Amino acid sequence: MLYHEDALFIHVPKTAGMSVVRFLVNALDGPVTVFAPARAKEHTFSLPATDEARTKMRFVAGRRHGTCDAAMKEIEAAGLAPPACAFAIARDPVSLMVSYYKHMQKPAVWKWRGQSESKLSGAPRLAVEGTFDEFVRGADFYNMTDDEIADYYRPHGFARLDIVALDHLNNYLQHRFGHHAAFDLSKMEHRNTSRHIKEKVIVSDETRAFLAEKYPRLTATYAEALERGWQKF
Repeated sequence: MLYHEDALFIHVPKTAGMSVVRFLVNALDGPVTVFAPARAKEHTFSLPATDEARTKMRFVAGRRHGTCDAAMKEIEAAGLAPPACAFAIARDPVSLMVSYYKHMQKPAVWKWRGQSESKLSGAPRLAVEGTFDEFVRGADFYNMTDDEIADYYRPHGFARLDIVALDHLNNYLQHRFGHHAAFDLSKMEHRNTSRHIKEKVIVSDETRAFLAEKYPRLTATYAEALERGWQKF
């Protein structure tokens, strides 16, 4: 997650979060605090594009992915005043699971999880050995239930939580943070995409229906965010 006096970014897995963190680290004025696991410190300090951005960034060992409730506790533990507004990105469950499926095929992910090509288990093994249809029926998104995913979209003490559809992300960032104008929005890159996965995933209608049924709250949250757009924030 990323803290700034203007807002807190709640980083939901596989929703372009690293791209957003990189953009905000470079775009926002004043101190910016990034919370991430201790072993990700070196990677985090690779995000600033300039010495000025690097100087204003503070790293705190903590959760990269946390709900508003967990974020509030970490903010207070770090001696920071909670901002009035937080925001999180919602993504269509189908594209979310496609992204997760591709992510679990990455050797770097296996290594991060203490696995290797000859010793795969859990989601990485399912992603490598099975089709996408088989994967979504055998693996939960980061071992979370629909209700646990929905917890990312509950304010838990924040006066305001903006839930932004991934489709509206660029417009929202420009609308919400464009006044800082320290970094070109067009430079926001996809830091964690699976470019090396060449196979196109074909999603059957049956699997789409299965995912909508498996993740009804996420499906509804995304649909509402898509309908709301970005101009109402």
